[in-house]
Amino acid sequence: MSKRQTKPQASSERAAFGAQSSETTFGTRTGFFGRSSNLSYLTEPPDLSTISDADVTVAFKNLSKKDETTKSKALEELQSHIASWDAGKEKVEDGVLEAWVHVYPRLSIDASRRVRQLAHILQGQIVTVTGRQFARRMPFIIGAWLCGTYDNDRLARTAAQEGFQRAFSTEEKRLNVLKVYLQSILEHCRASILRETVRTLSDERIVSPDDAEAKHARVVGTGIFLLDSLIGQLMKQDLAKEEKLLGTILTDFRLWGYTAHKDSFVRRSMYKLIRTLLSEQSGTYQAFMIELSSRSSIDLVASLLPVIGSNVLSKALGIDQTGSAREYSSLLAYLTSIFPGIWKTESTKKKPAISYLPEYLKRGSQGGPSQVWDDIGEVLERLPKDILPTAVKESLDLLEAMHEGLLRKEEPRTHIQVAWAKYFSLAHRLASLMPSEDDQCNLLKESIFPIFEQYIKSTSNSRWSVGINGTKTCATAFNDIGRYTAGNVRQALEAEWWRLAQLIVDDMKISQPEQSKEFHTSQMSVAGEGDRFGALNAEILRISHELPFATPLLRKTSIFLTRIVLEVLRSRDGKPFGASLLLEALLRYTPALILKDDEALHIISDFMSDGLHSMAMSPSFKSLLSCLCLFQSYAPTDATDDKSFGRRMSLFRRTLNATIRTILAEPDPERKAQAIHMLLSSLNENNQSNEKLDAGTELEEFILRCFKLAMQGETRNWELVNEALRNEGRVLSADTRENLLTEMMNGLSVEEKAPVALQGLEVIAKENKALLRRLVSSNSKMLINIISLTESPDERLASEAKDLKTTIESILAGEGDQELGQSMVGLVHDGLSGAGPTSVTVQSLVEHALKIISTKPESLAKLANDLLPASDKWMEALKPFLSLRPNPSLAITDRMGGAIYMIDKVSKDPASTLGVPRDWNGYPAALRMAMYVTQIIRASEISKHIDTARRGDIFEMLLLTVQLVNDNIGISGPDSLWRRNDPDNETEILDFTSESQNLVSHWLGNGEHERENSKEDGDTDYLEAVMEKLKRRSSGTSPSAFYNARAMCYILQESSQLQERHALNQEAALRVLRSLRKTPEMDIFGSISLLLGNHIPELFAKETSHAFNELAGAITGAEFSNDDQDNLRLLVLLNSILQYGDMALETPQHRLVLFVKTLLDWVEQGLLDSSAATAEVARVLSATVPLISTVYGSRWSMMMEFINQVWSHTFQDDSLDLRLPAIHATLRLFAVLRKIHGDNDDAEDAWKSSLPNLNQRLIELLKRAPNVSDDSHQPLRVVNSLLARQIALIPIEQIKDASEMYSLVYAESPTIQQAAFELLHRCIPAKLEQISIEVALTKSSARLPEELISLIVEIPRAETALSGNWGSHMPLNVRGFLFSWILVFDHFSGSSYKVRSDYVAHLKEGNYVSGLLDFSFRVLGHDGGKPVDASRFDITSYSPDTEDSPQKDLQWLLIHLYYLSLKHLPSLTKAWWIDSPKRQTAQTIESWTEKYISPIVISDELNNITSWAAESTAQQDEDKNMKVKVSKNAREITASYEVDEQTMQIVIKLPGAYPLSQATVEGLNRVAVDEKKWRSWLLNTRGVITFSNGSIIDGLTAWGKNVTGALKGQTECAICYSIISADKQLPTKKCSTCKNLFHSSKLSIQVVQDE
Repeated sequence: MSKRQTKPQASSERAAFGAQSSETTFGTRTGFFGRSSNLSYLTEPPDLSTISDADVTVAFKNLSKKDETTKSKALEELQSHIASWDAGKEKVEDGVLEAWVHVYPRLSIDASRRVRQLAHILQGQIVTVTGRQFARRMPFIIGAWLCGTYDNDRLARTAAQEGFQRAFSTEEKRLNVLKVYLQSILEHCRASILRETVRTLSDERIVSPDDAEAKHARVVGTGIFLLDSLIGQLMKQDLAKEEKLLGTILTDFRLWGYTAHKDSFVRRSMYKLIRTLLSEQSGTYQAFMIELSSRSSIDLVASLLPVIGSNVLSKALGIDQTGSAREYSSLLAYLTSIFPGIWKTESTKKKPAISYLPEYLKRGSQGGPSQVWDDIGEVLERLPKDILPTAVKESLDLLEAMHEGLLRKEEPRTHIQVAWAKYFSLAHRLASLMPSEDDQCNLLKESIFPIFEQYIKSTSNSRWSVGINGTKTCATAFNDIGRYTAGNVRQALEAEWWRLAQLIVDDMKISQPEQSKEFHTSQMSVAGEGDRFGALNAEILRISHELPFATPLLRKTSIFLTRIVLEVLRSRDGKPFGASLLLEALLRYTPALILKDDEALHIISDFMSDGLHSMAMSPSFKSLLSCLCLFQSYAPTDATDDKSFGRRMSLFRRTLNATIRTILAEPDPERKAQAIHMLLSSLNENNQSNEKLDAGTELEEFILRCFKLAMQGETRNWELVNEALRNEGRVLSADTRENLLTEMMNGLSVEEKAPVALQGLEVIAKENKALLRRLVSSNSKMLINIISLTESPDERLASEAKDLKTTIESILAGEGDQELGQSMVGLVHDGLSGAGPTSVTVQSLVEHALKIISTKPESLAKLANDLLPASDKWMEALKPFLSLRPNPSLAITDRMGGAIYMIDKVSKDPASTLGVPRDWNGYPAALRMAMYVTQIIRASEISKHIDTARRGDIFEMLLLTVQLVNDNIGISGPDSLWRRNDPDNETEILDFTSESQNLVSHWLGNGEHERENSKEDGDTDYLEAVMEKLKRRSSGTSPSAFYNARAMCYILQESSQLQERHALNQEAALRVLRSLRKTPEMDIFGSISLLLGNHIPELFAKETSHAFNELAGAITGAEFSNDDQDNLRLLVLLNSILQYGDMALETPQHRLVLFVKTLLDWVEQGLLDSSAATAEVARVLSATVPLISTVYGSRWSMMMEFINQVWSHTFQDDSLDLRLPAIHATLRLFAVLRKIHGDNDDAEDAWKSSLPNLNQRLIELLKRAPNVSDDSHQPLRVVNSLLARQIALIPIEQIKDASEMYSLVYAESPTIQQAAFELLHRCIPAKLEQISIEVALTKSSARLPEELISLIVEIPRAETALSGNWGSHMPLNVRGFLFSWILVFDHFSGSSYKVRSDYVAHLKEGNYVSGLLDFSFRVLGHDGGKPVDASRFDITSYSPDTEDSPQKDLQWLLIHLYYLSLKHLPSLTKAWWIDSPKRQTAQTIESWTEKYISPIVISDELNNITSWAAESTAQQDEDKNMKVKVSKNAREITASYEVDEQTMQIVIKLPGAYPLSQATVEGLNRVAVDEKKWRSWLLNTRGVITFSNGSIIDGLTAWGKNVTGALKGQTECAICYSIISADKQLPTKKCSTCKNLFHSSKLSIQVVQDE
């Protein structure tokens, strides 16, 4: 506290407080050396000796530490400790509570927000857990706890509030706490507010001054807030108990000094306390104060006002109130309204309080809300008159202060309007106090008039800017000034208005010419002035009805401006368009001011008739057109105006026609089009009548030319065409208009014209919604074409079409759901009725149908018939496909099996469906209807509202469509139900098949319940009706009969759970079974359908055996004729029975033997010359042969020969689809014979003798496999799979020459491709040993097979692999290329070193490895810096087609091949990596290799070295002294050689990215050689490793040979008898006499000794 503040004062404040509070003021004041409260940092630490838990003791000690983190952790530990009390219901130690009570007050005011928050949480937790045990300690902490509920930090405040509310759960309990502990709370408040200082709360040695000040402010503020809360909540009798203590606090001058504290938190607390003290709502306290005053020698209530006045007005008024602006302004307004005389109180400086007001006003709202200005306005309104200035200068000073405050850059723009309103109020109040009218007028002119010019001129950064609502503000100011009775004020206002008009005229006259760069800016400035002047006049007329002079003044100034504008336009030929815009603004805002004046009407009429058409090409033309329309469209309000209306209308027509002719005569077509566009748009914008123009014919011709140019691509003309279309009847005739619209709509379906036509419709949609609505309502094809364009591959066109479609839907929806619904229903019907390249996709039709359903759920019953396709149209669309004979190879996969052979051969040619219309996806109308019905029924509840007959029709059509779809999924072709076979189409078709089958199953599952309901209602069961239709239509041998029978079979199989229906169907099927042999050819499809659909052969063994015996008996001994279909029919029926392979036939074995013999006799006699009969015979044999497997005889050899014949010839004259069933059936028969051939000796002998030949036939089948894709040919895929399984069982030794198989690695069938690959994969390793021997004997170079090399020459495009649109497997060319590389690497495993080296050289010649690696790393993502995570794969091996997606399969294969490259071709791989042109890619490859691949390669290499070392030690005597040690963890190989009990050592270190990074060779111990030779050996070892394909073994071998060669023939020194001397040298000095070798060092020593 400063010395100035502590001086004794003689003011009324000191006098009031002196008698009452001398003790409280001075007796209890505490400075740095006085006694302190429990908030002071000087408080003694708690006694922790009584706490038994050591962890708790440590935690409490940590609470006294300075570090915030340490204290926070200690509080968290104590929270955990308290939580354990709660869980165990244990009594808390008193020592813990005593310690907590001692430390909590200090923690509650800690500088750290986190510490305060945790302390309040822990306090609430302790009181909740301990309950009454804590009650006697509550007085010591209640004050600090309650102060915490007013903390200036939200989190700390919330923690204290929640803890207090949790401990005292009701409002009543919380109020009782205040009453019971009132004395303790007040004592804490007194200590917080009056006793504690910055120095007592914080240690200045370790706390910064700012932090110390902040803590003190927080303590004081929370104490004052708590004091305010007590006064506001407690009753009079409660407060009276502590009247002395409360009086002590309130009468201490230090409390009131906080009103001007520099901290906003403290100021807010004081303003709230003062407001509570003065509030009328605190009557309880006022009564208490009155009572308190009656007991005292001084009136405390009266004594408070001077103190409040001195502090709130004098001191606080002059300081910055940022952070407390709203609280202070509210208090100031309240204080002024209750005690206005307080402003007369003099402060300690003997200055009136009003003198501080300008400084306060200059600060504006000081960051507060706009209500601050409301409060300021209230203060200024209630100030006593006798303290306000009466002189102009002083008044202007006060106004200038407020003006400065509202213009501060910190002032929010949203406050400006309120601030100006209060400014005007102050100005008018001060004006009312002026002693003379002249002073009054001068004050208004100086303080308000400048805003008018600023508003009109709109000068940026002006002091008089009135904000965003300037029009209203200025009009209000005009109205307020106009109410003054003083004549000179009104005259000054009129003079100001004429001055403003003259300013506008001056600016207009001096505006820049057209040639100037500032022309446009200058003209827009004039236009803006005119617009604001007109808007201000209009607003003044609206609010100033009581001012008689206002209307004449505004009319005269407006007419004056009009006359000058027209003069300027005439003189400058319409170029200054700012003038014309000014006139437009006057006519738009205040037409009555001008057009009710005869003079103005006359000059405007003259200008329009004489001058407008001549300015048709001027910049002012558009605005002048608007003026013409406004001039004509002014609505008359009285008789005088009515007389002028006719003249204005006539003038309008004449002027308009003359203007059009002038424009059409313009030679420049672009300017002409712009002018016509402006003219038509002005007419439309001003809603002129549609009366035909006299110049309409010429204008219509011009519009037609513009339309043709727009359709040719000049899209800028669309705006003009649209404006012409909007002018209905005035510009275009009805026929012309219709022709234009028709041509535009037709253009949508023409590829070249669609983009421009779409742009034209977009323009219409924006400007002419009514016209577009009529177009869509009358022509649904337009909407269909637009929706079709949304699916265009051109993304820009599709986006524009989508936007237009959305616009159209919003337009239709805006006019009512009925119109939108009708248009959408028509769109759906048209979309389903046919198919074409521009047809809307099925998905779009479904979306629109669902939208209709969602908007009209109550009309779903009616919509059910409207939105579903008609049954007759659906059947008509299906007929071309139902009349086609199914592909015969479907007998392999079809549930009806061989019945497909019985179809009449005379049927429609597949080419008959080529002319069926299809959409862009290749879907005909029949498929589109089925897909639509499936999706809409699944996505809505429309199926519940379909009548029974309609449901049956839909059910039948859907079943038939599904049969065709299933055939097309199995085999695609030119006669397929769809044409395009891309992955998207395949996914869509598969989804449709699944959904349609689910729908059929659902309907069948619910059929029984609906059948009962239909019986009750007297309706026919729709399922029974469908079955009857299908049964009737399955009669005959036509393709249609076959499809109907198959649909019936599908229903029977799916509805097996419906017991009653199933029983009826089984009964009918049993009747068929009992008379199966007599089944006429015309009923064969229906009979087979009943048998298979009801599982009759499986369920009724006895009847089945009887039927089998009957059919077998009919065949036994019979002669077969291909011309007679009876035997084929019997075979088909037999196979229908035998289709269920697990059933037991009660047939004597000898009868089966005779039956099989008959079939084999047909084969032996060569009677089976058709693939159909061959297939059926093989199928029968496959089912019956296991039943006679123990029977001896020659039939086993005959069956082998039968298979051999089929595989040898396979009916070469037949097509592939005809041959496939026979191949498939014989492959199955071969598999059966493989399984049972050991059951008897004859079968075993026949099998062994025939197997080599049959295996060769299998290989020939593989070679002759059609080189066509089986992705879209399911039967071929099944046959290829069977063939591949049998090929895999062929022993390697029976494969004579596999070289012909290499070409099959690129086969179009993935199954054939993999079969050939696996066959070669098995064969190659078996040939390697022979190759190595031949190379060694002939001393020739080994070469990889040229057939294999040819497969890796052509590298597939990486884009193919990156596209991802592969279907179920990776692209076959990519797969074949990579399979070929696996076969290349197969040649390395097991080959000799010489052969491997030759293979490496061969690959190096053609630079083949670079192609593989370039492809691999681009696909694996290294080029983009995001390589694949290789840890997901088994890098050392690869199994085709075991990953869940082909993309992952490809990644696995590429990673495995890279591993093989590093393992077998490290030198070539490293050379490629070094030569990589992209260093970033090379670095990515290196790091990726080091992480995933190198550890495995290094491990393999070290394992190989370990094995080699073990073998070398055992086999080679010359290297027995060389030892190799491998350290896998260190990636090191240590080689040592012992010579004469000394060891020479080297170490080879493998880097992390080996073999991309070079292995290093270091010498550890040199022995027997000099340094030079030793280094040459190390370099030689490293060179061998580098140039021998990275072989570490070769490097070790080379080093070993160097050592052996150097030591070979060495003898001991004749002196020391050692080979190695002390200096690690060999004996090199030879004696010429004895011929012995000596160490040079030994020889020197010996010579010395001899001497």
